[in-house]
Amino acid sequence: ALARSYLRHLLDGDAVRARLLVLNAAEEGTPVRDLYVNVLQWAQHEVGRRWQANQISVAQEHLATAVTRQVMGGLTALAVPSESSGRTVVISCVATEQHDVGARMVADFFEMEGWRTYYLGADLPTPEILESVKRYRADVLGLSATLTPHLKLVREIITALRSTPETASVQVIVGGYPFNIDPDIWQQLGADGCASSAETAVRIAEDLVEVETRD
Repeated sequence: ALARSYLRHLLDGDAVRARLLVLNAAEEGTPVRDLYVNVLQWAQHEVGRRWQANQISVAQEHLATAVTRQVMGGLTALAVPSESSGRTVVISCVATEQHDVGARMVADFFEMEGWRTYYLGADLPTPEILESVKRYRADVLGLSATLTPHLKLVREIITALRSTPETASVQVIVGGYPFNIDPDIWQQLGADGCASSAETAVRIAEDLVEVETRD
């Protein structure tokens, strides 16, 4: 019910009520992680679906995304992070990719789970992503791509990481719309894992790093 009310306010353009609805729920005791997964993530998926189906306008989609970003900023201030995991993750959208809310959600989840998190944002050139992985000594790189033409950039980044001894062991997790419609394509690109949600991304990353440590 909360998610549907939030979505209704988003599509009505009522940013104030949308924000208050979720932030009040957090202040009243609803876990921030639950609000991310069951309200914000669900609502954004539904906004994206309706936009793809031409049921809402580009303006509505942009407004909904902007409000969700604001809500996420408020929720992270209320979240109680887990004890430090001692692990590092870099999260980024590939070059020319403007849809960054999903990647931001993933980054926030990693941070809440105690990972040292570096969120690089939207539309980052490949050399900058590679340099950031080295600079921050990442254990995991999370890449987001929403449009199918961007998959070639994902492949280029993974290939570059694997060909450099310093970053060859970095685990790569990918996510975004193309991976949801073709569940096997991540393997063809050379990634180590694929996640359809922020919660899943953290779980996969933890498993991958644990296996790498044992090896």
